[in-house]
Amino acid sequence: MNEQFPCSLCEKTFSSWKGKKQHEGGHGDKKYKCEICQSAFGYLSNLIDHRSIHNEPRYSCDVCGMKIR
Repeated sequence: MNEQFPCSLCEKTFSSWKGKKQHEGGHGDKKYKCEICQSAFGYLSNLIDHRSIHNEPRYSCDVCGMKIR
């Protein structure tokens, strides 16, 4: 039987305690904002993942400017 770990702040559940704790941390200070839709995220990695819904590159090189989706 797979144990589920529910978020104490919303209705999401997770298959690991670590996943739950990482998610709950995102409920705090949401300092990473999407420049397109103004959605806010507690973790930079969540913002990077979110950008894909706008068809934006996931990463952009600061040196050469190459963009990767």
